[in-house]
Amino acid sequence: MSDPDRHHFLPQFYLSRWANAQGKLSTYSRQRGKLFVREYAPKTIGAERGLYALNGVPPEHRNAVERDFMGPEIDDPAARALRILLSAQPLLPTDLRMAWVRFLMSLLVRLPNLLRKLKADASETLAREIAARPEEYEALRRPGHPQTLMEFLKERGVGGLIEGFGTTLIPGLVDLPQMKADIARMDWRVFHFRDGPYGLVTSDFPICMLPGLASPNCLISLPLSPTAIFLASYNSELLNQLDALMPPALIDAANRISIQSAQQYVYADTRDYFGLVDASLATTVEPDR
Repeated sequence: MSDPDRHHFLPQFYLSRWANAQGKLSTYSRQRGKLFVREYAPKTIGAERGLYALNGVPPEHRNAVERDFMGPEIDDPAARALRILLSAQPLLPTDLRMAWVRFLMSLLVRLPNLLRKLKADASETLAREIAARPEEYEALRRPGHPQTLMEFLKERGVGGLIEGFGTTLIPGLVDLPQMKADIARMDWRVFHFRDGPYGLVTSDFPICMLPGLASPNCLISLPLSPTAIFLASYNSELLNQLDALMPPALIDAANRISIQSAQQYVYADTRDYFGLVDASLATTVEPDR
């Protein structure tokens, strides 16, 4: 039985593409400056307890973001899209194309380190806004009520709503209309390296978007498996140039980006990338695990 408090920043359908014949993938992480590699089943990693938990709500709603949004609205349709993208005819119908866009956007906000910052910033901003307009609460305050709205909320046991405000923003961030439209209108490609000398790795922050959506040369990349990578850009000629590269050059560049972008973990299908990961993974990384 799955643990409802385990919330995924990388879904199992994505990580399972790197699973070996034993159903496990090699997970690289640095602890106290030393690189370690261990094997894990996809379902046991890529998650953190309470990552999207809502505070100050009834217990049955605590896991609503993971249970009702990230799972059925984002990851489940994205899993169907990925199967098509990796097929011989990777043309997505409109609904799954938009589902894949939303999945890409979710990867930009669901990394634990980024989400913690979002929560802290949003909570601080909301608390500051509440404190800046005391007259609104004062106009409604009744005799015996606390002096401030913050005190009132804490007294009523809903102060956690302020702390968890950032979590409530996640669905909106994944559905920003202009950003969705920009990614959807890009030229999408899937490059395969079945005969490459080695494969692609991925990480806990697998998506790369450079230099930004406002640039006509914006390039989005996401490894899909050890032998395939998703690329998108407004600039079709840029994609043609990348397609013309010899596989080792593109694989090397993609792996370097994946490893250098990693916050804690790098994932691969074998232990053969130890030297590469050791040379490129930040030495300041301190994983939770």
